[in-house]
Amino acid sequence: MIFSEDLKALQFPPALKADLQRRVDGEGCPALVWGVHLVSLEDMEAARKELALVVERPVLIEKSRIRVFRDGFEGYVLELDRSSSAR
Repeated sequence: MIFSEDLKALQFPPALKADLQRRVDGEGCPALVWGVHLVSLEDMEAARKELALVVERPVLIEKSRIRVFRDGFEGYVLELDRSSSAR
């Protein structure tokens, strides 16, 4: 689990960083971040940029998308677009 405070600090434990790097590189689960309850689209855009910095994968910005869902509350999922040709 990633908390916004950890993301804003731009530091993750090495194992988490390595796992997220593998995901961006095409392995494992494509979901990277989800947010609901008082999270805005602007927050998710900022999280995408911060995450790209933390995991040292600037291509994450091009290879990901933010999906909106509504289940009582509006929420967002940052996921990798595996069909994208961006690499």
